[in-house]
Amino acid sequence: MFVGRAFLRGNSATMAKKRFVNTKFWDDSYITNLDPIEKLMFLYFLTNPLTDICGIYEIQIRRIAFDTGIDKEMVFKILNRFSGDKKIYYLDGWIYVQNFAKHQNINDSIQKGIERSMKIVPSEILAKIKEIENIDKISERYGQKQIPNGQRKRILERDNYMCKKCSSTINLEIDHIVPVFQGGENIDENLRVLCQSCNLAYYREKKAVCDRVVQSGTECDIPKPIPEPKPIPEPKPIPEPKELAAQNAAGRKDQGIIDILNSFKCVNSSYKKYFGNKSQRSAADRLEKIHGKDNVLQVVALLEMTNKQKFAPKVYTACQLEDNWDRLKDFCITGIKPKKTLIV
Repeated sequence: MFVGRAFLRGNSATMAKKRFVNTKFWDDSYITNLDPIEKLMFLYFLTNPLTDICGIYEIQIRRIAFDTGIDKEMVFKILNRFSGDKKIYYLDGWIYVQNFAKHQNINDSIQKGIERSMKIVPSEILAKIKEIENIDKISERYGQKQIPNGQRKRILERDNYMCKKCSSTINLEIDHIVPVFQGGENIDENLRVLCQSCNLAYYREKKAVCDRVVQSGTECDIPKPIPEPKPIPEPKPIPEPKELAAQNAAGRKDQGIIDILNSFKCVNSSYKKYFGNKSQRSAADRLEKIHGKDNVLQVVALLEMTNKQKFAPKVYTACQLEDNWDRLKDFCITGIKPKKTLIV
């Protein structure tokens, strides 16, 4: 992979304009395991017009989507994988290609170019990069193993592609609940999804422990997780009628949203990724409030048929259904006249 070999180097005379990619790039074990669209994205991050000799540069998601033709949601998903694999990070509008500068053909001119480029990077971005590098050193010191891609995808789906602390859907990473240096393992029960910001904050706590170990020169100070007997749970207080009603209402609301989003599996094989999408969840919530869950489910059941019709509005998500509800109703009444009648 690029971070282990000099696949890309800057031209000392026109370093801002030219990038040379070694042909061995395509034979690298990491690159060969990427999907075609991920290979395109990785190469784009190394060669786009905004790249800098230090490997840190500012770029907006909309620019990435425009240049590559990949929608923003997929761009975030691919960036999540690259950051989880410790290759490329997206930090508050800045791309950081790990070990980019280290693998240049360094000479005095290149070194001066790197130093000039580093001066324009905001101090808060450099601070986050330093934290990332410290985290990687901690992982290497205590033998942290890379999480397989299949397991990573399974954990992301289990946690609905959302940070377990702040519910963010951007810059997601897989975190060990019990750190590796405390005996934590790469098992599903010890893994969770955190966004980059929450993960960095959590790692500050881990780093504090490691710093004490380094200063003492021994690992005997590392707190080991000691299993404790499970306490007998205390009986939960019986909620007041109003509190109970509010809890039931919240539960019914969430279940209604889930049922509506789940119903789109008949027309959209990627329906699961919308469970963690705030826009799609909000659209499903509004559809349920305005039209009722049963009516919405009946309409979605007809989409497999209407999407095949020439002049019918094409609907594959809750947002599209909300936008095209009236058009779809009119088409079903005046166009194909389905046997099933829409309830509105």
